[in-house]
Amino acid sequence: MSYLSLGVIVPSPDGEVVKLQNKWIVRTQPDEQSPLDPIALGGGAAGTPGSVFGLEVPDAHILATDKVIKIAPGVAPVPIDTAPSGPVYEKGDWTYSLALALYSGMAADPVLVDMESFGIASVMRALGLCERVLVLRVVTDALSDKAGQTDQDQLDFLRAGSAELAAAIASLLGI
Repeated sequence: MSYLSLGVIVPSPDGEVVKLQNKWIVRTQPDEQSPLDPIALGGGAAGTPGSVFGLEVPDAHILATDKVIKIAPGVAPVPIDTAPSGPVYEKGDWTYSLALALYSGMAADPVLVDMESFGIASVMRALGLCERVLVLRVVTDALSDKAGQTDQDQLDFLRAGSAELAAAIASLLGI
């Protein structure tokens, strides 16, 4: 789980533009600080590394934000250095489209954007309970087709995931 929110709001001819400061997301040059570490909760899917719940639901890499994202991933940023310790990017402000493209290209699990899970995970990490917490989410939109989605599409996604959510909860409760 990664956090995509720390950034700047700048004026533009159309009003204002929100940009992410990439120093919080990736290693940058110049190197002012380390990016925020991702937080890992115990896996829920059966057979995945770290799985503690053995459920028939897929795991996901969560991108937590405080904004509703209505854009699709763009073209992933290119690192200026591919050091053995990991890629380094030029320090600057990124759009959400760039950040989404970065994670969509490098995450092994499907990418899920949500608003609450990072706060939950931060508290669980502070309490030493990350391995005992499972966050279940029903996907309500497609990251790759933000412009073409309707409210009915979102309702259909929600309804389609309800059976799996109910089954996961029943399994956890031993019903």
